[in-house]
Amino acid sequence: MGVKKLQPIAQAKRACSNLVIVNGEDLTKFREVSKTIWLFVRSLSWGNLTERLGLDEIFVDVTEIVAYNLERLQTQYPVPSPSCSGHSFFRLSRSDPSAGFEFVWSDLPGHPYPSGRPLEFNGPNVLHRRLILAAHLANYIRMQILERFNHTCSAGISTTKLSAKLVGAANKPNSQTTLVPEFFQEFFNAHEIGQIPGIGHRIAQKLRDVCHGRSPTPAETITMPRECNNENNVTVEAALNILTRGKIETVLGVPSGTNTGRKIWNLLRGIDESPVVAAPVYPTQISIEDTFRPGSITTFAQLTKVLHRLLTKLLQRMYSELTIPSVSSQKKWIVSPRNFRMSVRLHDRVQNFSRCSRSSAFPGYTFSPTTSLERIAERLIDDIALGLFRKLCTERHWDLQLLNVAAVNMVGEGTEKGDIGYIFKNLITENGLNEAVSVSNSGTNANNNNSEERELDGKFVDEEFYEDDEDEDEDSGQSVVCEVCRVAVPIFAVDAHRRFHLRSR
Repeated sequence: MGVKKLQPIAQAKRACSNLVIVNGEDLTKFREVSKTIWLFVRSLSWGNLTERLGLDEIFVDVTEIVAYNLERLQTQYPVPSPSCSGHSFFRLSRSDPSAGFEFVWSDLPGHPYPSGRPLEFNGPNVLHRRLILAAHLANYIRMQILERFNHTCSAGISTTKLSAKLVGAANKPNSQTTLVPEFFQEFFNAHEIGQIPGIGHRIAQKLRDVCHGRSPTPAETITMPRECNNENNVTVEAALNILTRGKIETVLGVPSGTNTGRKIWNLLRGIDESPVVAAPVYPTQISIEDTFRPGSITTFAQLTKVLHRLLTKLLQRMYSELTIPSVSSQKKWIVSPRNFRMSVRLHDRVQNFSRCSRSSAFPGYTFSPTTSLERIAERLIDDIALGLFRKLCTERHWDLQLLNVAAVNMVGEGTEKGDIGYIFKNLITENGLNEAVSVSNSGTNANNNNSEERELDGKFVDEEFYEDDEDEDEDSGQSVVCEVCRVAVPIFAVDAHRRFHLRSR
């Protein structure tokens, strides 16, 4: 129908005049199903090497389980025979020989790429046999998801996250594709540069401009992804005939030798060394945001209504995702956030795509099971949110373009920093504040001021679950919520507060 993901509504209506638009803000059920399926896939992986990407994608590193099965099967049958039509057994567990499934070497599930060039299961190429085993495992997982949850899904099987994601889109929505490694470059080079994960629309448009001999479009004028068409498209192959790493760094306006230029240059050549990172069972942060048209939110009365709506949603997610029922029928916090963060962007500041952020410790009443979420939201607005906003927007007249509220800095039983001894021991280091009181998400560059780099790094990061943190301000982490009494303790008083609890034992 011509309607695409993240397309402006006006463009979508032009493409499909009968388009029905519904409010899709409440993603609670989607999140619940997403987490249920992810936990099931995680239970089948070794080492919990499953990484979530958005609500509907999962990277799974199956290197270890495939190597184990290949070694075991080769010990029994050194090389599968050309007429291998009998069943072999793929084991899902080292300790339980009955856990697994039967498969046939010569029957590759789904599709190979390119079509008609199947993987060789009985040749000298060990990588081919590893990919065949991975393809059978992917097929087993897909069939289990269909049987248990009544959901179809597609899969891509390759040697890197980048290539697996791209090849997985070849036969959506209910099949799988295995990339024959000898044809990777042919497959990869045919993609338009804007399709490469990790290259955002602003960077892609700058590179297209250079490849077409146009002056680079200023970043402040690229507010939405430009609609791709045959005249504007640039394939990876065409880009590599024109671009060099030095030219990319010049176009992006970054110093020579920086990570941004290196990453883009590597991505254009299909080089992806990023590992599958085991996702935590509980989110490292939870955030809710909304955007507004010019003139929509210009007064504190309007802002208060928006804050109440967003904070209520944030609290609902916190209580839903971070607590479990206890014996007393009240909610028990398995993981809890220490800090509340607010990020804003004003319409007159939107040209540089940056957000301004400030944070503060959550007060103890945030975690009260007897107080309504609406009442907690009202108190948070009066006690914290409006004060943070006034620090962020010092202009007398302002026009809000984006507002994000987030619960960050998780601690508790579900995190490695859940032990109170660990928390207090790591609050202060010889250099000042430790990561334990920073609101920066682990794995992100909190000092990164380059908007293009944030776009690059965020492409493989789920914004809903693992949104890249913006630069923190000088007031960030000046207090921390005590895990014993839930009181916000100033940093300078942490040692004394710790001694108080130790004496009270």
